[in-house]
Amino acid sequence: MHIVNLTADKTKSCAVRVAQSIKAFSQRWFSHILLLLVLLAYAAMGAALFQLIEGPFEDKQKQTIVNARQYIIEDLVLAQRTLSVAGFRRHALRRLREFETQVRVLEDEARVLSHSEKKIWSFWGALFYCGTVFTTIGYGNIAPSTVTGMAATVLYAFVGIPLLLMVLADLGKLFTRAIKWVFLSVRQLFRTGRCGKHRSKAPPPQVRPSLFGSRPRAERLSFCSCMNDTMAYVPYPAYLKAEPTTPTSEEPGEETSKATSEEELVIDDEFNLPVSLALLLLSIYMTVGACVFTIWESWTFFEAFYFVFISMSTIGFGDFVPDHPMFMMATFIYLLFGLALTSMCINVVQEKLS
Repeated sequence: MHIVNLTADKTKSCAVRVAQSIKAFSQRWFSHILLLLVLLAYAAMGAALFQLIEGPFEDKQKQTIVNARQYIIEDLVLAQRTLSVAGFRRHALRRLREFETQVRVLEDEARVLSHSEKKIWSFWGALFYCGTVFTTIGYGNIAPSTVTGMAATVLYAFVGIPLLLMVLADLGKLFTRAIKWVFLSVRQLFRTGRCGKHRSKAPPPQVRPSLFGSRPRAERLSFCSCMNDTMAYVPYPAYLKAEPTTPTSEEPGEETSKATSEEELVIDDEFNLPVSLALLLLSIYMTVGACVFTIWESWTFFEAFYFVFISMSTIGFGDFVPDHPMFMMATFIYLLFGLALTSMCINVVQEKLS
């Protein structure tokens, strides 16, 4: 006889329980967290790389503009002393046009903003650039100017884009399960007044009925109808041959309804959410993000919503780009989850159409 020790769990130490909890958490969430950490580490590594490649070139071009500006100022001061008023005007106009042409060439080819003291290829700027590369948004406000930077961009995107697709697929499944759990819990709360557990796809193991059922012992002993010296014939009782029936207190319709309800309360990775619910969540996510960007960037609500939509749809015109480097990391994380939510909504629509 197998004896179950009911006090075994009570004697477990706190350390063992904590270890088991950590093990259960890691088994469920380790792969998801690992993918996110790998993507963030890849973005940080790329930011450091592009800052190292493009940063010195940017500093050199900015210094070229500063030197040209200083040279023109000294030349104009000298010309003012030696030329007449009309001659000075002609000379100053010619020199300013030359400087304007030089600055325009540097801005077009090297993408250096002469009127801004802000460093483009800082760590945060390079991190934002890496995000625009592997998310394929590509605003175009930051781009490499050196051949080495262009080659590094190709190799970086070659690895980063598949990595992002893996993360988006994983986050999309997580969002689907989370939304299903919340949606079904709220629906069950309104229907029954309590939040119950939702079962998975696999049905619970069926327990075979006892051979002798719950009949009295005297009735079970009366099964033998004939016996000889070597064998005994035991007929199968009629009530064991019959299929198990439901209690008489439940109607057939109630059982069918209950089974249907339980079948609906299945939390899996299938994109079988209501389309209206998925689109509503996407709209709320975009609206909340637009409200935050109106505070960060001093945009109007429409401009912020336009930026969020252009970014999450990966159109990326680049006409609206965040200016605050410290907020670029938060922008990157927001757009990452937004892309995952957008991907989930597209999969939901495709599931309904198919």
